[in-house]
Amino acid sequence: LFHCGLRFSNQAIRQYIANKDFIDGGAYIGDSAAVFAKYYFPRKVYSFDISKKIFDKYVQTMTQNKIPDDKYEFINMGLFDKKCETLIKDDAHQGTNLYSKGSAVCKLCDLDSFAQTHSLNIGFIKSDLEGVGLDGLKGMVQTIKKDRPVLSLAIYHNPIEFFDMKIYLEKIVENLDYTIHIKQFHPFHDAVVEVALFAYPKELDITID
Repeated sequence: LFHCGLRFSNQAIRQYIANKDFIDGGAYIGDSAAVFAKYYFPRKVYSFDISKKIFDKYVQTMTQNKIPDDKYEFINMGLFDKKCETLIKDDAHQGTNLYSKGSAVCKLCDLDSFAQTHSLNIGFIKSDLEGVGLDGLKGMVQTIKKDRPVLSLAIYHNPIEFFDMKIYLEKIVENLDYTIHIKQFHPFHDAVVEVALFAYPKELDITID
């Protein structure tokens, strides 16, 4: 509904992120990726998800929304602070996470390495990593400093995300002239759910009501 915060964006921010690469961290069935591709004109959406079983539903979402093949890519890896592997329970459900141990091999990578290897110019990062958001943020420090992207970072899964991510992000952008909002992007819950850090370069002068 809120397009990970982008629904509130002004024309300056939409122009700033257009024709740049988008990162969809925690892709699930591609609902966010489809919104990004349809309304915000990315060069390409790179969707990361630890569930291999979700791939067919992701492609179905993109196909049903008539998103061209060259506008998205599904990467069966999780965003983390380094390249490594672990075992998870891959049940292809929303909320599949690294804390649910099982027998499925799960690859993880830091965004900095991926972005450098693929020569990305990143305009927007959405990160909803089911509890490892701080680890994912630690893996994108150089990307944030290089590209100064707009950020939508979920912080509601556990106390580490909720209390530590804003402090860590403030250190990253200390000399980058950013504004950081804490917003709740879910209209149907009174509980602490779908809370995110929404951050952007100050010169874009975006207003969030």
